[in-house]
Amino acid sequence: MQLLRNTITRCPVCAQEIEGQLILKDNKVYITRNCPEHGPYEFKVSENGEWYADLDNFYVNVLKRGGVKGRITNSWIVTGQQCQMDCNYCSLDVNKPRFEKMTLEDLENTISELKTSKLTLSGGEATMHPHIFDFFRIADEKKVTTSLATNGVKLADMEFCRKLVESKLKEVRLSIESFDREQTKKLNTDQFLDAKLLALKNLEELGVVTIISPTIFRNINEDQLAACIEFARIKSNIREVSVNGFAWVGSGKKLYDTSSMIMPDEMMDIVHARFFSEDRKDIYIFQKYMHLLMQLCNFRFCLHNQAMFFIKGKKRAIPITEYLNMKRIDKYLKRWDKHTGKSNFHQWLLFVKMSLFSMKFKSLSLSFQLASLFIANIFQIKIHQYPSKILPVLLNTNCGTLNADKTIEDQCNSGCMVKVNGKLHKDIATYVLYPTSHRK
Repeated sequence: MQLLRNTITRCPVCAQEIEGQLILKDNKVYITRNCPEHGPYEFKVSENGEWYADLDNFYVNVLKRGGVKGRITNSWIVTGQQCQMDCNYCSLDVNKPRFEKMTLEDLENTISELKTSKLTLSGGEATMHPHIFDFFRIADEKKVTTSLATNGVKLADMEFCRKLVESKLKEVRLSIESFDREQTKKLNTDQFLDAKLLALKNLEELGVVTIISPTIFRNINEDQLAACIEFARIKSNIREVSVNGFAWVGSGKKLYDTSSMIMPDEMMDIVHARFFSEDRKDIYIFQKYMHLLMQLCNFRFCLHNQAMFFIKGKKRAIPITEYLNMKRIDKYLKRWDKHTGKSNFHQWLLFVKMSLFSMKFKSLSLSFQLASLFIANIFQIKIHQYPSKILPVLLNTNCGTLNADKTIEDQCNSGCMVKVNGKLHKDIATYVLYPTSHRK
């Protein structure tokens, strides 16, 4: 066993903060802890021990990402916890609501306070809020970027979709557990599958930019990672696949055991096996490259996020790594600790040099699309401006008591606005999902 670093984690039983360690054991990475009351517990983070340990070291020690650094690019607005689906794996248990329904005044205040980040209207189910159309109209008037996170049930109504478009809605993040009805039966969501599929059809017909967002469970629906990427490949209005690994928080703690929880690195193993011909190590190099880019842009970006970009080919989804010389990027990144303390301008110049020198000849055909993608992200994450040919795939697992790692969780790139005891409260998503509603 090798100690990679010490951290603060939580007991999975009482949720109290306790000392923990990130360790390398049998070429796997675990977070371990020993609660004085409930005993020891370990949680697997990665099957690829040495490669993941190198990524963790780059993130924590080379980029020095520990602590609160960088600006939040997306803020979730929890309008309330009412929802018609009542998913038994919901991160926020709708049967035990902790957050109150926001008024129109609350929404207006939220838009004014968080206008520098993108605002994602959420819940519960945001489409059930009486002021949903007002929210998007007011935000558009104030030139604030917005998105709608929804289960898609009400979007099966074309007239409702049209009203959203008239309200200046530009992006929809639609959760879909699976395209396979047998799998949705296991998750008790099969009665909503037809509505979700019709919602996707309506959004496509109206040309609304859509992010499909599956929740992935180990040993239940891992094949939906590939299914969602393939579905998005042939749909020009789908500009991102944003995957949530099932997290042992909220409702799910009552119905699923801890083995159902899946981390981004394990989901990336599945994506690699399906879409890549190159070595798995190339994806780790690309993760380091992306974390460096996020730091240079002054964006928060949690290590419990992993990203990959695909080109929508006619026959297959092509990983962006096929257009890059990953060995050359690896050489630059291995020496990056020599440049960490230098000016941001110096690091940007070196980053641009590394990127240009690492492009293969065929990547020139993507120059315009990559430039458009960069411009769409430089100030805010505007997915509706993403080029249709490039498909970002983001893998994330929410922080909970099993994978709690304070070194990482303070870098959560998602802000959150909730209403508690009649007052608006702003925090990062990590702490909204813990048993206590917010940090004291």
